[in-house]
Amino acid sequence: MDVKITSDGTPHGTKIVSADGHELRGVSAVEWGISVDVPSCAKIYITMAEIEISGEAAFFVNPLRDGVEKWRRVKSIEFEDGEQISLMD
Repeated sequence: MDVKITSDGTPHGTKIVSADGHELRGVSAVEWGISVDVPSCAKIYITMAEIEISGEAAFFVNPLRDGVEKWRRVKSIEFEDGEQISLMD
């Protein structure tokens, strides 16, 4: 999803707008970074949102194991009734 983030450095002065001009609502946090080897990346956290996405997406979880945080990509989801959804090609 292409978005535009503008900010005056305060939470109330930060706006996130989609490519079609709609402001994203319910944003609880934004993280943005850039490094020499990795293109810029924004993580946008939306609280209690219903969402419909088209395009490529990946899901990550950060299970705390032995006191160490490590983000890991989710391969599949299994529901209580045994149904599974694969999230990787």
